[in-house]
Amino acid sequence: MGEHDRQVLDLASAWSVFVADQVGVLLGCDQDTAEPVLDGLVDWGLLLRARLLPAGQPFYRVTSEGLAEVGSSLPVPVVDLVGLRGELAVVWLWLMARIGRLGEPVVSVSSRRELAARPGMVQGPDVLVATDRGWVAVHLLLGIPDLALLRRVLMSYGSDPRFVEAIVHVERQSTGAAVKELVQGLGLASMVRLQSVIL
Repeated sequence: MGEHDRQVLDLASAWSVFVADQVGVLLGCDQDTAEPVLDGLVDWGLLLRARLLPAGQPFYRVTSEGLAEVGSSLPVPVVDLVGLRGELAVVWLWLMARIGRLGEPVVSVSSRRELAARPGMVQGPDVLVATDRGWVAVHLLLGIPDLALLRRVLMSYGSDPRFVEAIVHVERQSTGAAVKELVQGLGLASMVRLQSVIL
């Protein structure tokens, strides 16, 4: 097993589903280079490949053998086809943090799947980035968000000195306006950064 294989399995264990384009970004190569790596992992039984539609882009998920290969104690992920669009979008955010797009040194990057397995871990982030300054929580809000839940999550960040920033990506302008009002009401405008995302 090579370094590229291991990197892909680390990605696969962190998320329930991903696509070849994301592997190309992870490995710093084009899709033609990434696909043989994926083919090998599928042939070895470490990944499963599936298609959304007969002519659709394939997506991948890890198998129990793939998790064992990288020493992960996480369960085999269940693919939620309804939430697939959002899941793939969050993988992109995880990748951007991994390759340094936050603009500051990154110590580690954890997915919500990994966070859910940690005892006593705060609920909330889709991605948790540990930086030299402290923790940065990354969220993606699609559709109509649960503002009551978001309120509780943001309040927990504000009271936890480990958190230094929360970045909230929103798809809809109306969602951004609602989140901005919520953040201002909580007095967390200096901590929470809103960003628009187009999917």
